[in-house]
Parts: sequence; structure tokens; C-alpha cells
Amino acid sequence: MSDSRFTGPCPLTGAQLLKRPEIKIEDLMEWINEGLASRGVGAIRESPLLEREEARRVETDIKYEGYLAQQERHMERMKRAESRRIPESFDYRKVSGLSREVVEKLTKVRPLTLGQASRIPGITPAAVSLVNVYIEIFQRRGAEQASA
Repeated sequence: MSDSRFTGPCPLTGAQLLKRPEIKIEDLMEWINEGLASRGVGAIRESPLLEREEARRVETDIKYEGYLAQQERHMERMKRAESRRIPESFDYRKVSGLSREVVEKLTKVRPLTLGQASRIPGITPAAVSLVNVYIEIFQRRGAEQASA
């Protein structure tokens, strides 16, 4: 029960412990069983294969929840960006980082939204992302000029 991986100055929850890369659910179960045994309480029984698989799923969910939440936020931003309108007067030549080929394609096609731009052959997600950032800058400057 004195495993230094599980003890420290402030108590941690099982989920917080499982977020540590060196801790596995089996380690946590073993530590719990040692604690129960030292108190004269019966250990948690060895679980069948199905329950062990479920425990591993729980472990994975806990370990990667931050990453998964970040990916969800990124996907939501991309959905919103897909419907973002590109101003008619937008000058693709002013977007630093776009290749000449991408600038030519976007200028020729003149997509109405970032979603349409992303479906043009040869337009990369990175290029669409750059255009998105420049549209935000373009819109902020317009709002600042309107309020000044």
C-alpha cells in the first residue's frame, strides 16, 4: 500500500492517477486490493475477460479524455469555419504562406465559403486554415474601422 506512485502530499482520485502514463488500471486495482487486504476486507475478485476489457476501455477513456475533448473542439471550430463566408473583396495575394498555385485557384474560382474552398482540388487544409485566419483579421479590422 506504500507504492510511491499512488501517494503524495495531496490525495488523488483514481481518474487522476490513471491519467499518468506509468499507471495502468491493473496497477490501480492491485493497489486497491492491497489496501483492502491491510484493513481485513476481502479483495476485489479477479474479473472475467469481458470485465477486464471494459476496465481497459475505461482506462483509455480517462487517459485520453483531454486529447479527445481537444479534438472535439477542433472539429467544432472546423464545422463553423466551413460555413464562414469569404468576403467578395478578399485578396488572396495578401495571405502570406499561400503558394502561387493556391492563390491562382482561389482567385479564379472565388469560393463563397471556406467549405467550398476546401473542396477545390489542390487546396490543402493548411491553405484553408490560413485563409480563415486572414478572414478573421480582415473582419476585425473592418469592425475596428467602423467603430473609430
